Amino acid sequence: MRNGVFTCRGNVAWSLGSIEKLLTNTHYGRYHVVKLSSTNEKVRVQCPAILPITLIRQVKVESTLRSRQTRVSERNLKQFYLLRGFLFCASCGARISGRLFSEQNRSVYYCPPKERNYVTEDVSPVQQCSNRRYLKIDKTDELVWDTVIEVLAKSHRFKDEVKNQVFGSSTTNESTQDDLRTLKRTQSRLKNR
Repeated sequence: MRNGVFTCRGNVAWSLGSIEKLLTNTHYGRYHVVKLSSTNEKVRVQCPAILPITLIRQVKVESTLRSRQTRVSERNLKQFYLLRGFLFCASCGARISGRLFSEQNRSVYYCPPKERNYVTEDVSPVQQCSNRRYLKIDKTDELVWDTVIEVLAKSHRFKDEVKNQVFGSSTTNESTQDDLRTLKRTQSRLKNR
């Protein structure tokens, strides 16, 4: 408010959504896209930049990172999927979804390209996903779970780190005292010679 800038509706306080829209609007970053009504063609028009390019890039990176995070709270989930939020499509980079087919008694992880084709203001066409395969949830979850358990069970480094965190350092006070006594004996023997 120190600059006296109000929202479009004349409010003093700006909402997070308004600020995000402002920062993702291409008008502030050197161009805007115009759709010609006669030919349905999109044309990119250059204009002077209002915001620094570094800020625009930073907003894009943050927006991408936030869009990959899960937005549905745990209590609103209809189904629990072990790998929810950890799997991404190798073809298009979209977050993998889970689906339960109760009539067929099966559940799968899949890439939902048609469900997530958001409208973009970029002139380039929307990237289509070529992945049409799916993963069986029960088999995939079991494989990942067993692999994690095996790695943790066989990892000596991991075991040592857990021991150090639980019991303190790997050398105990008693072993340090024993080593100190042995060194003192050796020192006294060397002095007596």
